[in-house]
Amino acid sequence: MADSAYITKAKARFTKKFFKDPKSKCWIWTAIINKGGYGLFLFDRKDLLAHRVAYQLFVGNIPSGKLVCHTCDVRNCVNPEHLFIGTHLDNSHDMTRKGRAPDRKGVNHPHTKLTNEDIFFIRENKKTMSSKELSRRFKVSTTQINRILSKECWGHI
Repeated sequence: MADSAYITKAKARFTKKFFKDPKSKCWIWTAIINKGGYGLFLFDRKDLLAHRVAYQLFVGNIPSGKLVCHTCDVRNCVNPEHLFIGTHLDNSHDMTRKGRAPDRKGVNHPHTKLTNEDIFFIRENKKTMSSKELSRRFKVSTTQINRILSKECWGHI
């Protein structure tokens, strides 16, 4: 990391690029925003994510391989009080706990081969067709058919 004179100058430049929202207490980044909605700031001769720079300037170093996550879920917030260190798994758990995880069940799953109608058909015909016949018909494994029948998957239907 840079020396203390550079840090002092960087803090002065940094604090000109956000405003403090009195309601949310977020420090909203007003300078360059990337496609993902995160602020960018030139620091140590690199364009870095502004919330990561905020953490470094006002809290301390970020351990190698760690993320700087938001408690407020505002991507362009740079308030160090709204930031915490975590792993990808911590960030995913935080997202899920707050109800922000995308719905990936059933037809919303990117790799699904089946529709809701297929699931209804499979369950309605479980007594007249074997798992093997159903798996051939829908081009999925017999294991998948059995998981559908036991509601281990597609249980929301």
